[in-house]
Amino acid sequence: MKKTPRDAEARYLLGDIYLRQGDGKASAKELGRAVEYAPGNTGYRFRYVESLQATGEFKKMITTLKAIDDQRVETKKLAFLGFANLGLKQVDNAKTLFKEALFKDKLKAGDSINALNGLTMIAIQNQEFSQAADYLD
Repeated sequence: MKKTPRDAEARYLLGDIYLRQGDGKASAKELGRAVEYAPGNTGYRFRYVESLQATGEFKKMITTLKAIDDQRVETKKLAFLGFANLGLKQVDNAKTLFKEALFKDKLKAGDSINALNGLTMIAIQNQEFSQAADYLD
């Protein structure tokens, strides 16, 4: 790191290790640098969003996610936006985003597990257990 402090991959790897160890704050710092040094790397940006989620920085999650303009990851982006809205206690917005992610996922193959998890969490919070079970199936 001392030789090449602006090495985005090194910052990403260090941030990833911190996140796996449960140190969200250190992870967010390093992953934020990785995104700064390689702003076009969507993978770095999503991992950074995960670290922001771990630290409860939901507004920053939204800002970071809005900078992603790649239709190939739209389902994932919408699901993370849903979780950010849940963190901000905007449950109706979160539910809408999760459902939009599921709809887009039906239009093209993708990963909607995060959206299903979000909808399941909302259903359980609302004590709608049969609905939660349907999401899990």
